[in-house]
Amino acid sequence: MYIPGEALLPHKQYHLEQALKIRALFEKVTAGEGISAEWRQEESELPNISQNVIKSAHAADLVILGQANEDKDDANIREVAGDVLMECGRPVLLVPYSGTFAEIGYHILVGWNGSWESARAVFDALPFLKSVNQVHLHWAALVQPDSEEKIILGADLAATLADMM
Repeated sequence: MYIPGEALLPHKQYHLEQALKIRALFEKVTAGEGISAEWRQEESELPNISQNVIKSAHAADLVILGQANEDKDDANIREVAGDVLMECGRPVLLVPYSGTFAEIGYHILVGWNGSWESARAVFDALPFLKSVNQVHLHWAALVQPDSEEKIILGADLAATLADMM
């Protein structure tokens, strides 16, 4: 269905205003921390922005994403975190949409499926993993009964990480 661009202007304006507020907060917080941080803001022609985020994530040391509010956000927003987690191959910090947290980053969940993307993300995250209190490893692997491909299960990764930390 064709929707004239003028009909979308209020929607676009609202999101641009929200982005300005978030950017100001991002710059305020990162400026005083002595870290290298970059704000990226893009417009997408498609409602699902996952691929735009994934492309930007490829050049990042750490991707920080907000969790979608399952009750309020549309399906396109709800899909972004999962898409990015599974496809970007980079460490991702997922910030919950609700709650107050005095500290972040001291309990890490590592997702592992034996793919090169998860291997890359885990080993690129080693500096973070070495500085935390707890690392939880969650793994899932689809094993084809007739496949001879060896899948590196989570127990192997856990042993490797334990030796490195």
